[in-house]
Amino acid sequence: MANEKRLNKGGGAGSWTTGVTGLLTIFIALISFKYGSKDITRSDVIIFIAALLAIIPWLLTNDPTLSIIILTTVDVLAFIPTIRKTIKAPESETFVSYVLHALRHGLSITALGQYNIATYLYPLALAIMNVIIMLIILKSRHVKSKLSSPSH
Repeated sequence: MANEKRLNKGGGAGSWTTGVTGLLTIFIALISFKYGSKDITRSDVIIFIAALLAIIPWLLTNDPTLSIIILTTVDVLAFIPTIRKTIKAPESETFVSYVLHALRHGLSITALGQYNIATYLYPLALAIMNVIIMLIILKSRHVKSKLSSPSH
């Protein structure tokens, strides 16, 4: 019980989504090497290297708050290539998946056992990042519909 308390800093069931999201992110990263787009930019490489380097202090710390701050920073940085790709090709992203992810992270915040930076920063940041991508997709659809509608 004490070890669990150290791992989730009192977040309880609401913090499980952070662990599951981390595992899913690793899985998606691995399959993206084979099936992902190949238009990798210099900034993508820099962000990837920064994310890998951020693993080192994350592994060395015993502080859940510092770990979550590092993890959140890495994940927010990792959204930058997705944002760039979504701006470039919004049809390549599935809008409903971002809605579901934003809802999932929002709901996980409401299920937290305790509220502190270690428990809510990560799901809050990911909910915000998913909403940003949703807004980019919606704006693109709006612009596209304006361009395709006949002028009066």
